[in-house]
Amino acid sequence: MDADALGQLNYVHKTAGTLFPLIFGFTWLLLIGTNVARKAFRWALWALPLLFVVVRLWGNVAIDGVLAAEAPDAGQVALASGLTIAGWVLLVLSLVAGGAAVLLKARSKKAAS
Repeated sequence: MDADALGQLNYVHKTAGTLFPLIFGFTWLLLIGTNVARKAFRWALWALPLLFVVVRLWGNVAIDGVLAAEAPDAGQVALASGLTIAGWVLLVLSLVAGGAAVLLKARSKKAAS
């Protein structure tokens, strides 16, 4: 990548790459918090979006570090790759957790009536 492309990627990581995980994480915390009454279960479901936010933000920094290095070592590349894959897995698991929270709430309302 040339310097202009690296600058653009760095800008994307600092804007959308920061905003999306934060907005998604806060939204999912609210979604789960309003639909799950049991405290332990709520915290278990909250762990997924919280981990997603941390992993994605850390992954953006790791990717920028790899691309900025003249000769990145295998450890840097493996860390960036692992964080990227973990971020996608946590995103999917967070979506499933949010869906489960909404479905469980709907099921409990249906059973109560």
